[in-house]
Amino acid sequence: MTSFRGNQPPPVFQDIGERVKSPSGQRVKKTRLSVDDKLLILWGFSQDWSMSRICNAVQASRPTVAKYRREFLENPLQILEELPLIVQLGPKSYQCRFCGERRESWTKVARHVLGHVFAYEVARDISLRGVRKPL
Repeated sequence: MTSFRGNQPPPVFQDIGERVKSPSGQRVKKTRLSVDDKLLILWGFSQDWSMSRICNAVQASRPTVAKYRREFLENPLQILEELPLIVQLGPKSYQCRFCGERRESWTKVARHVLGHVFAYEVARDISLRGVRKPL
């Protein structure tokens, strides 16, 4: 069972919530992943789910999920810009869709989002638009 801070599900659950709560037990051959599939894969990794659990939730084969994970690990900045992981709430207010926390710049919230999937030391050193700073 997944627990939430303050008993509120994170904003990303608007897209993937039902699939997290009751993933299908049957996998299908899926070669193209939707945006929701990709969000669910990253959510699963951020929650330390096993590869099998992620594959069941996404209803995709292990090679398909592993390929997407490799793509994310190789180019996290591109994934951050493609997926709705960050919401701009105002001129200096950005929200992480994984947990709902807010930061005052895109770079800070991007590094925070990466911290959900990578270890702190790795997330800190990823170059975001040429900027390397601590979370």
